[in-house]
Parts: sequence; C-alpha cells; structure tokens
Amino acid sequence: MSTFWAIILFTVGLLLGLLIAWLWLRKRITRCEQESRELRASLEAAEAKAAGLEARVHGKEEAIRGLTAQLEERDEAIGQFEEAIGTRNLQIADLQAQLAPPEPQDLTRIEGIGLRISGLLQEAGILTYAQLAAAEVSKLEQILADAHLAHLANPGTWPEQASLAAAEDWEALESLQDRLRGGREA
Repeated sequence: MSTFWAIILFTVGLLLGLLIAWLWLRKRITRCEQESRELRASLEAAEAKAAGLEARVHGKEEAIRGLTAQLEERDEAIGQFEEAIGTRNLQIADLQAQLAPPEPQDLTRIEGIGLRISGLLQEAGILTYAQLAAAEVSKLEQILADAHLAHLANPGTWPEQASLAAAEDWEALESLQDRLRGGREA
C-alpha cells in the first residue's frame, strides 16, 4: 500500500501544484489585462491630446496664413502710400519751383538794354526773356519814364527780341539785331 499512497500523494501534490500554478497564472493574466487596459486608456488619452494639438497647430497655421495675407496687403498699401508721397513730393517741388522767383537772365543781350536799364527791369520784376517778351511796350516805356531814362532807349523792339531769346533762336535774334541801332529799326 505504500506505493498506492505514494501515487495518490504524488497525484494530489501534482494537482495541488497545477492548481497553484493556474491560480498564480490567472492572477498574473488579470494583472496584465489591467495593465493593458490602463495602457490603452493612456494611449487613447495621448491620441486625443495629439489630435487636439494637431487641431491647434492647424488653427495656428491658418492664423499665420491670415496674418501673412494681411501683411502683404499692408505692404502693398504702404507701397501705394510711398508712391503717392513721392508723387506729392514731386508736385510740391514743381510748385516750389513755380513759386520761386525765376533765375534772372542776361537782359543786356537785347539790343538797347544796358546794365542800368537791365537793373531797372529786374527791380520791376522782369527777370527773364519770357517775362520781357510778355511785357507791354507801354509798361516798358513807363519804367523808363519813371527812372527819367525815356530819352536813352526805345523799348519798341524789346519784346520781339526777347521772344527770340526765350526760344533760344540766337541766329534770328542776331539777324534782327543787325537791322537795329540802339534797339530801333535802322
């Protein structure tokens, strides 16, 4: 009987060992399943967070594109303003040039006008050939009369000579002056 009991004890020991091993494995499997569930939940939370971050990044990229478009529009507007300012500055310079007194020209090139009469004309505001060409002969005679020089010169041909000088037609002016003596037709 001793082998019988030995076999029974061996079998009972084997069954108890298998039962303990099964319980231990079952506990381990349960713990692994719990860890797996926790890891899945953690992964899902990370994926949700990543999706949220991706959505925020996409939103920021859209905002950047919008701001870039606004900057381009503002750069274009600034360019237009700078162009307008440049145009205005040119207009201002033109107006200043028009308002500034013209550079006096050498009126003594006109037959019959010497340094003294040239000075009188400049004092009267006639500084250029164009201004002299536009002057009325009666006004020129009055300037000479006011200076008591009416007997020295005859301004009758001065506007004609001045218009040739203003046009820089020096040959025609010389030809006319060849026919004059003291500013009068010879």
